[in-house]
Amino acid sequence: MAIDHTAIQPQGGTTSAIKSATLDATPANATEINPPTWAARVTVRLVTAAGANDSGNFALEGTDGAAIDADNFPIASGEAFSVSTSMVGRNLDAGAAFFLVAAGASSTARIVYERESRGT
Repeated sequence: MAIDHTAIQPQGGTTSAIKSATLDATPANATEINPPTWAARVTVRLVTAAGANDSGNFALEGTDGAAIDADNFPIASGEAFSVSTSMVGRNLDAGAAFFLVAAGASSTARIVYERESRGT
C-alpha cells in the first residue's frame, strides 16, 4: 500500500514536516512513499511495531508490495538514513517516489521532510 505524503506542508512555521508510515506487513516487501514536492532532504528511521529499533533498506526504484529492488541502501538498526533529493537526481515535481522495507512485520518509518538541505 503506497503512502501518499504529497499534500503534507511544513509544520509549525518551520521548513520541515515529520510523518510516520506503517510499512508492509510482510518483512522485505517494499512500501512506496510519495514525498511532498517541496522536500529537499528526506531522513528515515525504522522502528518495529513494538517501538524497538529496526533495520531495513531504502531504494529509488521498486514496486509497492514486492521485494525491494536489488539496487538499495541498507538502513542499520537504530540509525537514521538521510538523503538529499538533489544528490540522487530526483525531480520531486515529476512525482518521484522512494521505497522502504523493514526487517520486522508492520514496522513504522519515521520520516522527516526538509525544505532546505543541511549540506552534505
